[in-house]
Amino acid sequence: MQTIILGNFDGVHLGHQALLGAAQNSTRVAGGVHSARSEVRVITFDPPPRAILDPHCKIERLQSLDDRIKQLKFSGATTVEILRPTFELLGRSAVEFITDLHARLRFDRIVEGGDFRFGRGREGTMELLRALGLKLGFEVVEVPAVQIALRDGSIVEARSGRIRDFLRDGNVADAARLLGRGFTLRGTVSRGDQRGRTMGWPTVNLDAHELASHQLLLPADGVYAGFARTAQRVGEWNAETPAIAAISIGSKPTFAGVGTTVEATLLGADSRPLRLDADAYGWTVEIEFRECIRSQVRFESLEALLAQMELDRARIVESVRGVTP
Repeated sequence: MQTIILGNFDGVHLGHQALLGAAQNSTRVAGGVHSARSEVRVITFDPPPRAILDPHCKIERLQSLDDRIKQLKFSGATTVEILRPTFELLGRSAVEFITDLHARLRFDRIVEGGDFRFGRGREGTMELLRALGLKLGFEVVEVPAVQIALRDGSIVEARSGRIRDFLRDGNVADAARLLGRGFTLRGTVSRGDQRGRTMGWPTVNLDAHELASHQLLLPADGVYAGFARTAQRVGEWNAETPAIAAISIGSKPTFAGVGTTVEATLLGADSRPLRLDADAYGWTVEIEFRECIRSQVRFESLEALLAQMELDRARIVESVRGVTP
């Protein structure tokens, strides 16, 4: 029994997770929990089709392809297939696209949301998909959109575009509500300007070129509370325990910086900055955003900046107190 789901799945948010949950449940019912043929195959596009149709459009991703695949499998996908869009593929009619896909995979079921569109010019609808299912011999399962309550009490659907809007506004808390987890950036630690260590605030810096190569969307410039994780021990940081992270995104306006950086000071449970290997670079860290503390501003003196950073630290530690990282 093979169930497939098609889509971009950027962020693998709660709406995507609902599709995976429905696919798992329907596959178990039809094939049995222990059936060797039970499979949930996710087919995701990379790059997104619009990058092919409009090469000049700006692509802003919520996660790298590797992280997307990892999250899809964690959320229930048995297999993840990467479909590379071409003009030929995107030019197929909706009927041709599904007919060819079914001839290749012989899937038994397809699970999608009500707004699923496919084929040339997104002409294919769920109604057409159900008609093709009757003709070709596969079942169509439609999953309702997932509704999420935001901090202000309003209700929105879990969608990647909405998450991007929140991140552009620095609203990482509501982005997390739609994702079902904190928004994260994973990257390689690179050498920064080393100013933080002289100020008593040593930082880990994510490699800006690496983030750009993955076309990752960064939250708005600001100071954020969150957590950091790594798979190896670094200085006194025990990798088995997430560290509290005082995260800064921006161009360091107080120091007339140029270009956007992502850096974080890692704090222990006592709120003291952790002592890391000062010159250890090249290791991977995952930074998770939980709450925006303030916007980036230019301070008139180093003393004023340091005073504000102490206030930031108190707010950051308080904001994550009792939160499961």
